[in-house]
Amino acid sequence: MLSGPSAGEGPALATPRDIVYDVTRGRAIVADDGLGDLVAVDPESGDRTLLEEPGYSPRHATTIAYDRASDRVHVGEPGGWLVSLSLNGEAAVHRVLKHEGPSALVFDEATRRIYFTRD
Repeated sequence: MLSGPSAGEGPALATPRDIVYDVTRGRAIVADDGLGDLVAVDPESGDRTLLEEPGYSPRHATTIAYDRASDRVHVGEPGGWLVSLSLNGEAAVHRVLKHEGPSALVFDEATRRIYFTRD
């Protein structure tokens, strides 16, 4: 996959921090701290689009994990937010974590748990 000023169209990535592959839709999803958003990237064309979901207003997405079974991404944001975001158009679910926010997320499909680290 190649995406940038010479490959693909759409908003330029500013500070990509993490990436997952959305198997269902055949696209990459990039957590971009500089844009403060999630960016969907077509792996063949390199085209980029902001991922807009109902009820979700990003605050600098820094890490992301993909849950294939429930068709969700889990997004870590500064300030202790973990956002569970449906990719099929359902409203976002917000959960507050009691720390400074995850610096890395991993979703374990076998146990259906999210593991995180913090700075």
